[in-house]
Amino acid sequence: NDDHHEFIRAEIDWIGVALRERKPLLGLCLGAQMMARHLGARVYPHADGKAEIGYYPLLPTEEGARLAGEIGSPWPSHVYHWHREGFDCPPCSKTLATGDDFPTQAIRVG
Repeated sequence: NDDHHEFIRAEIDWIGVALRERKPLLGLCLGAQMMARHLGARVYPHADGKAEIGYYPLLPTEEGARLAGEIGSPWPSHVYHWHREGFDCPPCSKTLATGDDFPTQAIRVG
């Protein structure tokens, strides 16, 4: 939600280059929020004003667990977070991991 900064708008726009070229692109935390925003999803603060700062559980979805099995790399049980905003999974994506306070933690596009 910082797209009033020119450099943030440029980064969000650039995400489209990788997606159009069907190149792998990993977005973590702010990067995932920017990817979701680029794809038209809502990025929003927690309704109760919560923030995730510190180590929190990361829970793979069925799709996320399947992908982890395919690449041979398990999901970590906890990851370090530092954010006050979450995002909705864009319609063209699948949620790979969830969390307690912010339900969409990782997505896959394509």
